[in-house]
Amino acid sequence: ITNPTATVGSAFIATSSDVPASIAISGDPTARSARFELRRTIILTNPGSGAGTLTVISSTPSGADSGTILSIAAGGTVTFNVAENDTVTVRADADATSLFVGFDGDDTGINPAVFVVNGNQIGTADFRKIYILTINWLGVGNGIVSASIGTIGTLSPFPSNDPKSSSGSEPNSLTLTCLEDDVIILAASDTYPDPGSIFKGWGGAAGGSDPSVTVVIDGDKTVTANFNATYTLFINK
Repeated sequence: ITNPTATVGSAFIATSSDVPASIAISGDPTARSARFELRRTIILTNPGSGAGTLTVISSTPSGADSGTILSIAAGGTVTFNVAENDTVTVRADADATSLFVGFDGDDTGINPAVFVVNGNQIGTADFRKIYILTINWLGVGNGIVSASIGTIGTLSPFPSNDPKSSSGSEPNSLTLTCLEDDVIILAASDTYPDPGSIFKGWGGAAGGSDPSVTVVIDGDKTVTANFNATYTLFINK
């Protein structure tokens, strides 16, 4: 029995078949089976602004497209050709400027995702662009800035044990890694390391004097936090 050949739109499943095989034409008949399944597709779209690759780690039992690696750009779509009743494992890898957020659709799991094929499958693989939010200190006061997705850290030109020194060791520029479309709420406090400073306002990609400000990430952003020192004036008479 020669190698079975699937017609257009179908796939031969060799791992579940007993052919091709040589059968002796004598004695009792020998049963053999050849399994064919319908061809199916897994279509994945990237709704994000980042990019990366999608890899079929395995497609069982057909083996169709196993090992296939396809690049997917921002807003792009890729198609994998598999077979009905396959269990397909797909892994996402972001490029150096992106972060993979997750799969959604006809899959189970996060990354890698597992697709149980019972018809054509449609889903998303969301890659987001990475951007940097930079917070710069301005002024001669002390303060701290916190972010809605985590504390950035202390902003001060002075070491805490010598608030009058202008050659401080604390950083006056700090960065936060963000994803495109993140909405970051920054909050400034002027009570670090102790009272004696006042928050004057924001600059750069943020504005106003309210201690709380919202920054929408659609690119690399730089924000300035302005803290001034307060002094007491004594009048003797």
